[in-house]
Amino acid sequence: MRASQAVLALLCALLSLPLAAPARAADVYLTSASEDIGHGWLFGSRTPSSQACWIAVPRHVAEASPGGPLLPLRFRARIGNWGETGQPVAVDDVPGAAQAAGTQDLAFAEVLSGPRPGECLDRLGLQPLLYEAALERRDPLFIRSMLPESFGDFQVALDGGASGDRNGLLRLAAADPADAPIYFKRGLSGAIATLTRPTGAEPMAMILEVEPDQKTALALGFDRIRAAFDLVEAAVLASRREAQTARSGLPYAILGFSGISVGDGPAATLNATEGCWRVVPEGGQRQVQLLIDIDAPGAVIGGLTLLQAPDCGAAPLDVTIDQRASDRSGWSRTRTCTTLATDTGQPACHLDLRAPRQLRIGITARGQIGLSGLRLY
Repeated sequence: MRASQAVLALLCALLSLPLAAPARAADVYLTSASEDIGHGWLFGSRTPSSQACWIAVPRHVAEASPGGPLLPLRFRARIGNWGETGQPVAVDDVPGAAQAAGTQDLAFAEVLSGPRPGECLDRLGLQPLLYEAALERRDPLFIRSMLPESFGDFQVALDGGASGDRNGLLRLAAADPADAPIYFKRGLSGAIATLTRPTGAEPMAMILEVEPDQKTALALGFDRIRAAFDLVEAAVLASRREAQTARSGLPYAILGFSGISVGDGPAATLNATEGCWRVVPEGGQRQVQLLIDIDAPGAVIGGLTLLQAPDCGAAPLDVTIDQRASDRSGWSRTRTCTTLATDTGQPACHLDLRAPRQLRIGITARGQIGLSGLRLY
């Protein structure tokens, strides 16, 4: 046999071997301030505006004591790099999340150090239909134990029906019964049963509890983990937007204006709340119109105030506010009001809109207008 034929035969033989558990960097080994140990799944946000890395973990792994507060975690990926998280968010702290998960024993911790934003490419498993199909086929699943005394991969399978008898959790059994006493032990909580696919390992279930007989383990399906995380992340992002709004107002972009700038300060001054934007209506017009865009999906727009520093214009200003959902929508009048000159912590013009949204703000002018800022609440 020629050398090239021998190499080809060897490649064919290797390709015909059964697939083993893949190398996975998304499995992580966890320690907390109380030195409890466990496992988790490192993944990246699916929200377009967020590139954050998160870890899904059983709540009890992150607890300072049974039923106690959750503590930040240290984690080590399979390749050996350490990182740290912020305080985990338990599903029972977010309305609807525990119901979506089907259990209270689940939390999500955002990564603060280690992988940088955008580097966590793994996600929360297959789409629902593909996930259900994989469960029905009972495809082989692999778990990587990172416990020092039982480090390695072992194969598991669904035990009995598709679901266990405790809140619909999956019951997993070692494919080789001899593996059960080696791997099913304390510290396996959070370990991930993954499915081998051509595109890589897909998470299917997370171990929550090794049963007392140490022959099977109860696990939470990633369809439920995915549903719970969508609610948790939305709540976290909404809380951050509220904090940002309280500090400096809801962020917005200036799309344009009708009028003639007559001073040195540009319209962008309104975002900076420093300087003075001076403008007069175009010939024959009674209003200056300002078009802004608020691209913060889900954020509530409670109102606005036009700010005027002592040396920049004089209040009050009569204002009309039109709104639309996007460039393809028509404008509709939502408010007529009179603004104040200073930020009192409350909007001068009250609104009740939800972003994304565009606002067309018409300011009635009797000559020159001076504005030092526009704040959204």
